[in-house]
Amino acid sequence: MSTTTTSLAGLIPHELMSGVLQQSMGDQANLLDLCNVRTGFVAYKFAELNNLTAAGVTEGAALVPATVTPESVRIVATPQEVPAIQITNLALETQEVDWINLSGALGKALGDRANALVCATFDDTYGTAGVRECANSTDGGGNPAAMDIQTLELALEIAEGNNALSKSFGGPGNLAFVLHPSQVSALRAAVRASSNYISREDILATFPALSANGVAFGYYGVPVISSAGVVTSGFVNGAGGGSDLETGAALAAGNTRKGALVSIEQAIGFVLQKEPNIRMEETALIGTGGMNAVAGMVGNAARISHQLVCVQSA
Repeated sequence: MSTTTTSLAGLIPHELMSGVLQQSMGDQANLLDLCNVRTGFVAYKFAELNNLTAAGVTEGAALVPATVTPESVRIVATPQEVPAIQITNLALETQEVDWINLSGALGKALGDRANALVCATFDDTYGTAGVRECANSTDGGGNPAAMDIQTLELALEIAEGNNALSKSFGGPGNLAFVLHPSQVSALRAAVRASSNYISREDILATFPALSANGVAFGYYGVPVISSAGVVTSGFVNGAGGGSDLETGAALAAGNTRKGALVSIEQAIGFVLQKEPNIRMEETALIGTGGMNAVAGMVGNAARISHQLVCVQSA
């Protein structure tokens, strides 16, 4: 009597899993829509130039070359993985694995990681000293306060002011706020009551390239995006340290949310070496043995220009 041995690895629908994984990550990683994404590079150097100006010339006169000193940021793609999901050989043999939901969950986790990498770039340490790049909501005594409309308007004011400081910053039409859900919640009622409120539907119609995921509403023509990836402890550098870049006053310690106003595709770079993927690894499990499903990508994000204003609040 002859027997046939079936490779358990052959029971795994790799193509289906990869497709679902990539779709799920793309749907979840909505903040990549705001980034200047470079795919297929291990590392990529982004350069920001000062504003260049044109002037009239006289025929025959010597041209005086402009001095251009770019500020550059090199982003190196690094491995990002989801902890392995164990699948027993028995589950493989009986085909009792929901490959679609498994792949979708892994893709969502990678999308959350991509968003977290983007939000980690929301800082006030980039570039020229003395340039205001942070709008803080405080109680007047240096303590973090709840998010309010005035802080949004301050961020827009800072962006406009930085534009005059030889660092170009986009105007309404290519800006977006990214805020923590608690910041959005604190703003919602006041923004709705404002004449500058724009509904979610209308802001998505104005920005068709943006993912609908996370878009809450618009204010002054700028989308407000809610993201749980926003850092929740960025108001100060250590307990009792740090300073308010608006006033120079010392800040008290406190748990805070660190959102941002960003210029779309100009403020943040994201390098993705290759598309996210799932690999299966044999593992020694109790009983029948099995496989580990490991999802990962090779990518990273960094701030690449002055075109970002931190927006911080309690």
